[in-house]
Amino acid sequence: MVVGVGFAQSASRKQMTNAPLWYLVYNFHIILLCLLAIVFWVLGSRAPLLYSYDFGQWLLASPKIGTIIWTACGTIIAAVLLFLLKLAYKQPLFERNRPWLSGFTTINWLVALLLTTAFTTLLTPTKVAITEPLVGNELDFTAPVFWKWYNTRESNGKPRRKVYGCMRYTYTSPTGAITFPTCPIPDDPVAAISAGVAAAQESLGAQDTSVRIVDSLFKGSTGGVLPMGPGGVTAFNNIRFRSWGSVHYPQYNYSLSQQGLSARISCKETPETPISTKVLQTVNVTNGPVDGQMQVVEFSTEKRFCGSKATWVVSALGIVAPSLCQPDPKVKKYNLHLAPYRKYKQLPNLDCSIEPIITKNLVTYSTTTGLFNSRVLESLDSLFVPNETVDAVSSLFKISLTSWGSGFIDSILSLNTSGDGHGTFSYPAALEAALKGIIEYEGTQLRMYYAANEAPGRSDVNGTYQVSRIGYHQTQPTALLILLPLILYVLVVSWWFTWVGLRTGSEINDAFDPTNSTALITAAASGAAGGRLRLQTFERLDVAQESKIKYTGKAELVMVEDSETGDATPFGPFDVETSYKADYCR
Repeated sequence: MVVGVGFAQSASRKQMTNAPLWYLVYNFHIILLCLLAIVFWVLGSRAPLLYSYDFGQWLLASPKIGTIIWTACGTIIAAVLLFLLKLAYKQPLFERNRPWLSGFTTINWLVALLLTTAFTTLLTPTKVAITEPLVGNELDFTAPVFWKWYNTRESNGKPRRKVYGCMRYTYTSPTGAITFPTCPIPDDPVAAISAGVAAAQESLGAQDTSVRIVDSLFKGSTGGVLPMGPGGVTAFNNIRFRSWGSVHYPQYNYSLSQQGLSARISCKETPETPISTKVLQTVNVTNGPVDGQMQVVEFSTEKRFCGSKATWVVSALGIVAPSLCQPDPKVKKYNLHLAPYRKYKQLPNLDCSIEPIITKNLVTYSTTTGLFNSRVLESLDSLFVPNETVDAVSSLFKISLTSWGSGFIDSILSLNTSGDGHGTFSYPAALEAALKGIIEYEGTQLRMYYAANEAPGRSDVNGTYQVSRIGYHQTQPTALLILLPLILYVLVVSWWFTWVGLRTGSEINDAFDPTNSTALITAAASGAAGGRLRLQTFERLDVAQESKIKYTGKAELVMVEDSETGDATPFGPFDVETSYKADYCR
């Protein structure tokens, strides 16, 4: 096909359009959107970005709605970005005659899916743990000033105490009031036995055992600490936030480093026992066992540095007789001998060594479970343990004697549920755990008692308050890894098209179709205006009209052939938009 082309060349270049302004507008918003995504991630990585507490709780309670919200947000942002890309680059949709360009459109759709996933991941909030430091103080059993006060006596020989003797005492402080028994073992033996049983159960693997201290619950055992903080005993609580601007939330966790009281206990079976018995009298009683008999028995312990004699009223069915002694009065180490009689004769004789110690504990509390958990971090010396600590063990054994036997031992034996005796239950091991739990329970009660007596000597308590919020903080690195290559791609292409648009002063049109006659004439006119057809060498226009323009199907889209010389000049679409006239000749 031969096409005759005539040109009406403009005296000056066509007046520039407003394309550069639109390039700047579109690409500015593209770059801005990408940079905002990066800034958002960086800010969330350095410090938490949080929603309000109430909104966060609503999101936790409505996870499906939250998923819909953040998916929609990610989709909208990705759609806005793709819309700006289309406006800036004028990308066409599918065209049958241009498979490569259609493939590029398909790639853009895949990019859109990745962008939607990335933005959704980036915008979806997660749980963020916010921490605040806690400070306060507590009674310190290791303080010299405490022991000076502890060993001071009044003129009548009694210890210097604000409260003395067994009673239910009400203590009032600026933070609250509490009523508690000053002698917890005789006033509430069931609570003490429960503390021992809970500790034994935990040693056997139980997960839901608890011990009550006033209105606070400990998991397994108290660890000898006084519960403090927002979930502790308010009358003794002076824990506060280090920052005055901090606030309490309905749901929270916290941990405190506190001083505790525990014991090293070891029980072993012995073939003989130093305890001997002598029945002094048998009595028939109404509230006795099946045969209605109780006995007055004298228990004697004859051992070097450990001799004692006591008379008890016990069940004729039998008991497990205890004997507690302190071989060296200057050393706080004790021996507990246990001898079974009658219905308990299947149990072995036990010899237990007990050493109470001061400890450093990590105490945690959670409103989710409502439980304190006390864990020993470090064991200190027994020198600073109050002298009456282990007396709780001897008192509990005596008080728990009933008309049916030894109540404390029966509670321990009730934990043996294996039936055939071949389970994991071990009587000595269970007794060790129970005795430890009782001493820790007594340690907590002693701290409460001496704190109510306003004993001198304090030590610092430090901890951390934690609350779970909903927001963004170091949780979206995967989203950034997806976004970074896409963002870099968008930034580079945006800059390139902006630069090209500003250079040419016109819109970029990549829709050249070599099978379209109008497109071919446009290309020929553009080439002629740029000197590609070398028309300036022709003397007459009619010679130029005999030039041939044909499509080759190769990389050079169009070849212009000179009718006289036969020279062929390749050319394609150009940057400059030029007005033209055309005559068609066949």
